[in-house]
Amino acid sequence: MKPSMVRTDKGNGGLDRLTLEHASGATAEVYLFGAHITSWHPPGQPDAFFVSRQALFDGVKPIRGGIPVIFPQFADDGPLPKHGLVRTQIWRVEQSGVCPDGKVAVTLALEDNETTRAVWPFRFRVELCIALDERLEVTTAVTNRDAVDFAFQYALHTYFSVGDIRRTRVFGLQGTRFLDCVGGNAEYVEDREAVGFSGETDRVYSGTGDEVAIRDEAACRTIGISKAGMPDVVVWNPWVEKSRRLADFGDDEYLRMVCVENGCIAVPVRLHPGQTWKGDTIFTVR
Repeated sequence: MKPSMVRTDKGNGGLDRLTLEHASGATAEVYLFGAHITSWHPPGQPDAFFVSRQALFDGVKPIRGGIPVIFPQFADDGPLPKHGLVRTQIWRVEQSGVCPDGKVAVTLALEDNETTRAVWPFRFRVELCIALDERLEVTTAVTNRDAVDFAFQYALHTYFSVGDIRRTRVFGLQGTRFLDCVGGNAEYVEDREAVGFSGETDRVYSGTGDEVAIRDEAACRTIGISKAGMPDVVVWNPWVEKSRRLADFGDDEYLRMVCVENGCIAVPVRLHPGQTWKGDTIFTVR
């Protein structure tokens, strides 16, 4: 059995990367560029996350795949750059190592700077704690360091690897309202026990339960997503035509991925000066 540890090296494009290795055999990789988790191998399992073979690791554009961190704006839902400001910032390592409970963990942090304040004039701090054992846990804390209130949206824009999107189902969303972003932002209530895929899908489910599961029939595994403090879930697959329009995404890669993203999207979080918001996500595979 290998000891648990955190290793630091240069990853794709020469970007700084941390690799978490747990005694169970689980591993995870995170880049300081964007605090971007690009890989999670549960014990004895292939990677649970998808990264496009055409993803850019140039330290300028966001990495296509893994877990982009979305803050303080989701998509184009406001005046800021798409999906906000932090996924193209260099985060710093606050802590790393083996915890008393045996998990191996790193905490990354980002504070406002001249670049962020030029487009979003607030003082903030975001911490991302990534903890690995047989599971992967991602805990976020956002603190208002300003003298005035601010509101923000937040999401973990997680790309999961699946064997075949046509044989993939998402459970745990039945009975919740959603905006169909492909269908002109019309609002519906999900009446299906399992959400399947037969075309482009882009939906924001609001007020969901805290347990969602992805059943990957082709790979014979189920990925569980447990969350706290984040009431919304986005389900996305670009399908054929949109895949062809994405320069950093292979034309056929829609077949092998699905985004199931938890966050605070429909109703932004408002923080008073000095307040901190926290959200937690635990990923499992069985």
